[in-house]
Amino acid sequence: TGALEITETAKVISQLDILITTDTGNMHIADALHTPMVALFGGTLLSKNAPLSDKARIMTAGLTCQPCQGTNRFGTCNNYQCMKMLTVGDVMNEMRAELR
Repeated sequence: TGALEITETAKVISQLDILITTDTGNMHIADALHTPMVALFGGTLLSKNAPLSDKARIMTAGLTCQPCQGTNRFGTCNNYQCMKMLTVGDVMNEMRAELR
């Protein structure tokens, strides 16, 4: 964090085979560059924040409390089940499917 300027970060992201990310600025850079990615979403709104590229795979836990962005639950949730339920194995499966 803080080691690269944003243009340097974009260059590195453009050279990746795939990016595993959450809803971050780096996700949006990868989206703009059409870098393949697996984007993990917890409480944030897909309708507002989801990547648009066809190179993006989106993962959510599908809980009834998701998404909570825009509600008072967003700032008060402290168990993060929506992220904890996304397993490494599930992420690896999505990554492999994107790279085929």
